[in-house]
Amino acid sequence: MALPFLSVTDCARHFSFSERTVYEMIKSGELRAEKFGSYLIAWPDAWACEQGPVPRPELYMRYMSDLLSRQALARRSGRSLRTVDRWLDSGLPTRNVRASVRVNPVDAAEWLRGKYGTSIRLNRLLACGTAPPVPQNA
Repeated sequence: MALPFLSVTDCARHFSFSERTVYEMIKSGELRAEKFGSYLIAWPDAWACEQGPVPRPELYMRYMSDLLSRQALARRSGRSLRTVDRWLDSGLPTRNVRASVRVNPVDAAEWLRGKYGTSIRLNRLLACGTAPPVPQNA
């Protein structure tokens, strides 16, 4: 499966970083990018920065979703930042980039459903990025 490339803007949105941070990552060699007029970043290179496993091909779409910061996860889930920190301590899966904790919205929805059932409104959590909906009967 051929994957599209990310622009610096797309990569910044995916990581919840500023474009300046992405340019710094490219300049430092932390993030590989090809220069074709502007920088283009391959998805495998972006995933390599996430300090998590590289996704299997059948999960590519899921991991192309924009990542959520702790604060964004708290806002979208309607919970406090302290609650999100407790979830992280309890094993909520993360995709860390640099020293920043980031969460894939689909991973978070599945983990929360498994831990708390349907007591958390997951539709708001999944309404970001390109995240595909999580099956209700999973």
